[in-house]
Amino acid sequence: LFGKGGMTYDRAGNAAFGGPKEFYEAQKTAFDKSIQEIEKRGKVEIEKLQSIAADKKAILDSEQQAGLVSTEEYNSQLMVLLKSSEDAQIAEIRKTSKGVRAEYENRHRTISDLIAKAEATPAKGKGASAAKASNLAQLRAELSTLEELATTSSEQWSASIDKLTSRYGKDLQVAINK
Repeated sequence: LFGKGGMTYDRAGNAAFGGPKEFYEAQKTAFDKSIQEIEKRGKVEIEKLQSIAADKKAILDSEQQAGLVSTEEYNSQLMVLLKSSEDAQIAEIRKTSKGVRAEYENRHRTISDLIAKAEATPAKGKGASAAKASNLAQLRAELSTLEELATTSSEQWSASIDKLTSRYGKDLQVAINK
């Protein structure tokens, strides 16, 4: 890469990142897309698990209505189905949450490294101190926002598990009351 007129170009002459700010913005965009992709994959997998469980329950219901299984056998199989479905969905929620948390931790480390480098680099030239202070303030604000987002994300994943566990308890009670 080489620079010309404030821009950076690769060997083929294609414009690359114009500097640290553009590079930073590109990293932020990549981070946002990565989080969205992890969450999307997790949601799709959970929906698939729910669909499979619903299909199995429909088959079990039809077997009971046709008299192919006793009420006791139905209740037993339903409890196993509900528990295995809950366990699979909780495992997927935890897997997705872990992936999201890893992305937040990587982003946190990147911003923290940028702050450390900026603090260690002396400001040179007229107005450089003010620009450095402004950039540091912006990075610190982003770091704070990132920490808040990570906490909110973690709380949402925990709430999803709590909701699923509560629904399992309700579904189990309904099955027992049949």
